[in-house]
Amino acid sequence: MKPTPFPSLRNPARTTFLQSLAGLGLAGLAPRLPAYAADLSAVDLRIADVEHQVSLDASGLSKAVPFKVDWANLTLGPAIVQAYRARAIDLGAVGGIPPILAASTGLDIKIVAFRYRTIPAYTLVTAPGSDIRRVSDVRGKKIAYSAGQEQGLFVLKVLQQARLSKDQVTLVRLTSGEFQNALASRQVDAAPMAEPLLTTYLNLYARDGAIVLRPNVQATPLTLTASADVLKDPENVAAISTFLKSWYAASVWEYEHAAAWIDAYYVQNQHVSADDGKRIIAELGKPVFARNWKKARAIQADAVDFLTAEGVVSNVKADDLFDPRFESLAAASVPSRYLE
Repeated sequence: MKPTPFPSLRNPARTTFLQSLAGLGLAGLAPRLPAYAADLSAVDLRIADVEHQVSLDASGLSKAVPFKVDWANLTLGPAIVQAYRARAIDLGAVGGIPPILAASTGLDIKIVAFRYRTIPAYTLVTAPGSDIRRVSDVRGKKIAYSAGQEQGLFVLKVLQQARLSKDQVTLVRLTSGEFQNALASRQVDAAPMAEPLLTTYLNLYARDGAIVLRPNVQATPLTLTASADVLKDPENVAAISTFLKSWYAASVWEYEHAAAWIDAYYVQNQHVSADDGKRIIAELGKPVFARNWKKARAIQADAVDFLTAEGVVSNVKADDLFDPRFESLAAASVPSRYLE
């Protein structure tokens, strides 16, 4: 079946969208936005993306979305994949690994947008009182491991860098939402962790000896995925394309309106201090998007090859994870200084 093309009709909501961008100081985005015409008011999409739910609301960009959005309060890759399997969501924000794991089990979800992570996203943190002081010290230790998440790939690559096999450690299968409690209770000796959970954990347990190690392991891009079934409907395709322009613009808004973003997301939603929020976004740096998907496909292909060699997945082709109809939207939606 040929991919459904984008509708090329005029969309009355486009004017509202461009005015919203201009009002937010993002008028530079407007000239490159393609027009979409269908009346999308009857569309209702269920989306799991807590970060962008907050930034769309805080920025006012949610008012520019010309259809109904039902937000699902899901943040972990395995939970989002399960929601796809239950047909409970239409789009979900995950790392690059859940689409690979889903494809390996026959669940067809497609990457429709992504944002590069320009610094290593994950660290290895230790349990309070652990004698781990460097990565090689994990030999013989218990490490929290989630095969269905980015954290699982991180652990496998850390072991590879340390020249350790999986047989030389004990991988304790948990989801990332269980890592903090497992560390605190010494069920595991170390676990992968990213911000803002990292800050929350260290605020609680650094005084008891918990430390953070920072292996140089690059993460796959943060992706927005969609159900392949939902993408068969041209009206849904048009709705998702308009949503993605807001999604990209919201990521830029987060960076350019740091104080408002820190308060809305890090303080009010993630419950860390404003000072911690400032430090986190300073470390994360400028968001980066792609003019085309060549690099992202290569990153995903590398992850597929690695996980296949480790016996985690089978019969996955990286190119099949992407819906190429959305490839040009980032370049059409953000200023060139955010593109590579």
